[in-house]
Amino acid sequence: MNPQQHPHKRPLAVRREAAGWVFEDPLGLVPLTPFTDAEHAAWLAPHACDPSLRYRLSQGCLLEDDHFRARFAAETALYASSPMRPWAGPDRARDPFGLRTAVAGMVADDWDMPPPREPQALLVPAAPLSGSARLLGRAFASIRHERQRFARVVLLGDARADLGEALVVEPRDHATPLGVLHSDATACSALFPAPSAWQLTHRGSTTLEPTLLFLRVVFPTLPIVAVLVSRHRGERAAALERLSRLRQLSGDSLLLCVADLGTRPSDQHSRASDVERSDALQELDAASLPQTGPDACAEALVLFTELLQRLHPDLSGNTLGYAPLQAPLEGRSATVLFQRASQAAAD
Repeated sequence: MNPQQHPHKRPLAVRREAAGWVFEDPLGLVPLTPFTDAEHAAWLAPHACDPSLRYRLSQGCLLEDDHFRARFAAETALYASSPMRPWAGPDRARDPFGLRTAVAGMVADDWDMPPPREPQALLVPAAPLSGSARLLGRAFASIRHERQRFARVVLLGDARADLGEALVVEPRDHATPLGVLHSDATACSALFPAPSAWQLTHRGSTTLEPTLLFLRVVFPTLPIVAVLVSRHRGERAAALERLSRLRQLSGDSLLLCVADLGTRPSDQHSRASDVERSDALQELDAASLPQTGPDACAEALVLFTELLQRLHPDLSGNTLGYAPLQAPLEGRSATVLFQRASQAAAD
């Protein structure tokens, strides 16, 4: 990995010297990112005879061994002991008044958008606020009239990793620099009756943070159900069945998918692909979304589209905005509003 091309990523490498294999980690090991011997046997086999390397990998929690499991259990217990989910985003040190003004200003830029008819869902970016603020502002301006219609907001965020579970909920209230967003405890319990062993994933994930700021400003009293979606695609049917229980809850749920269109930098090929992806999303055609390859759509986006097909087959999407992310970020983002097809066609 070239640090000049990817300055926001941590370089990790193994190189060979005359004295043996050397593990390079100039920025410090990434905590709690397990490798399993089974999944990485081909990589690990040439180095397995080097006890020094295995020790360093183990101490960095990069092997799924007894040390990792003990550390994982301790960190999970510590995280769960907090009465609410702490803020993980980069804006925690900013002046709350200035941050609120900036977020509200982004919504106000599109304040005169006409109200949609019975909107049910939105795709919003997963990129940091620096790359997503304008699209988020337009998204929330489009639904600001709907505050009284929904009982809750259900967020499906891209976990950006393969987890041990397809869906990981954070049932506690969420702290933000702008105040607390309360969780819908009843909905969380109904959808996820058993606690997740992977709840710690929410501690360091910043996928939902920009969206939480806009929710706190536009829908400050609406409770949320915050879910991270694993990138592993093997349990989609079970995840879809679980989320379909939303129709058994009282009141309507506003569905927010927090994911980007793709992860490759913007170029002629990716922009052409994004037109096809946007068309597929607007038609709720999950089968046409690319699900393999280096620029595959996030599992959260595919699952979200299939969920809309099941719960609201009469919806149609309208793309409100599209933007390639600027360096050092990589990828492309879009905002898509899903409303009743009859209204979408009239517009």
